[in-house]
Amino acid sequence: MPRSAIVACGARNWMHSAQATRRSRTIGRGFGETRAEKEDFSAVADLLAVIDAVGNGAPTILVGCSQGGRIALDTALLHPSYVRALVLIAPAVSGAPEPIYPPEIEGLMAQLKDAEQAGDLDRVNAIKAHLWLDGPLQPEERVTGEARRLFLDMNAIALRSPPAGSNLDVVPTFHRLREISAPSLVIWGDLDFPHIQERSRHIATMMLKGSGHMLTGTAHLPSLERPTGPRCGVHRLRLRPIERSRMSIATSGAPWLVLVPHFAALLRVLSAVATSAAPPIRSRCSP
Repeated sequence: MPRSAIVACGARNWMHSAQATRRSRTIGRGFGETRAEKEDFSAVADLLAVIDAVGNGAPTILVGCSQGGRIALDTALLHPSYVRALVLIAPAVSGAPEPIYPPEIEGLMAQLKDAEQAGDLDRVNAIKAHLWLDGPLQPEERVTGEARRLFLDMNAIALRSPPAGSNLDVVPTFHRLREISAPSLVIWGDLDFPHIQERSRHIATMMLKGSGHMLTGTAHLPSLERPTGPRCGVHRLRLRPIERSRMSIATSGAPWLVLVPHFAALLRVLSAVATSAAPPIRSRCSP
């Protein structure tokens, strides 16, 4: 079974899955139950320290969602010897162009800015749930129940936490994606922001060994939207989605680092991708 370390922002929904792994660690300055001093830091350096501590510096399979994806991509570019493979869910990427929103989304972003300036954190939380959980072009409260409660609870912690320092990593990764040689799977939802969907396709296409898969009926947080389905651990997943994308990866003994909230549900999403009949989006650079 591969050694596993969970590197996440907001941990409550996946801690029981961590118990099934051989090793687990959580980081994420200012997220969940972590505490952060107001000092500048490098997220990549934090991640390398965890890889060294948990995996003895061995090449590691990184799974990252959103900003976790950005950290994983920066690490793969700057320190390729640390990275065995990448699984990226709606990843951010350093150096990407600023988004241009359609009018419907621009209105929601303006409401968010007004709520932030007024210090109305409950309103900020509700708007962010609409944007990131429901999808910015979907009806508000499209996603209900436990998934919405968990999002609101965990995001409220982040909103009310004292500000941490600035991330010092400045990497033009968007313009250097072809330099990343690790086998990579990029996943995104068809209800996410349009620019995030387009960016995910671009990342999957530009990476040397990249492959992409779009999930239908989900927005930015598929790990929260798929509360049902087969439960599995890291030792049972064994990178089947990447194998489904016809990328050959020897995973025996490779540790995992997961930079994503709601780890248990994420594994169910990856299992769904593994069994999906939808064809992957292949990189133009793939052999």
